Amino acid sequence: MSALPRESPCAVLWEPTALWPRPGAFWSGSLDAGECAQLVEKYTGLLGLIAQGEGVSRAAGLRQLAARWPGALREGQLAPRATLEARGRSCLALGPGVRDRWRAAGLAAVPLWAELHRLLGDLARIRAGRLGPAALQGALGERWPASAAWWAAQPWPPDARLARSWLAAIAECDPVDLDALLRKSSDGGAGDGGAGDGGAGDGGAGDGGAPTVR
Repeated sequence: MSALPRESPCAVLWEPTALWPRPGAFWSGSLDAGECAQLVEKYTGLLGLIAQGEGVSRAAGLRQLAARWPGALREGQLAPRATLEARGRSCLALGPGVRDRWRAAGLAAVPLWAELHRLLGDLARIRAGRLGPAALQGALGERWPASAAWWAAQPWPPDARLARSWLAAIAECDPVDLDALLRKSSDGGAGDGGAGDGGAGDGGAGDGGAPTVR
């Protein structure tokens, strides 16, 4: 099981991408109906597994959830059950629509985690393929910088910290503030870190272990 990063990562330079060609494009972009439905499925599945007793079936379910939404189990560790329920409900109440609607409602964590799942999955594929920075120019598509120089400036091999750093850059916030948003409860308080861990998100298949039932 891979270790979870305990500290907020360093900031990285923002660069325009095909998907986010200008500052603010992340928040003005939308979650479509299909993605909102998938997020409802994620939160429903996560809550069901949290409530389920220990056993082979639960362990298999956790692995499947982590494979589909990398980092989702970490989200389950960081947020109380009531917060996860509120996030799931918001996907029906607020979506589909621009991400900024969630931010205005105090639920920025919903679109942020949705994007972090994708970024963590991208970096997991880089590690699995043993790709070097020189091989990545344009290889990751529209979400990441295409510049070889940008990739060469990053620690290698890339881990969950780079996913969080890049998410902070496109969300126009400091990585420390991003981690606070990822942990934030729907009532405005911070979610309790079940593992006592200050970081958020992990790209490993183990995904930080099973969420704590709260």
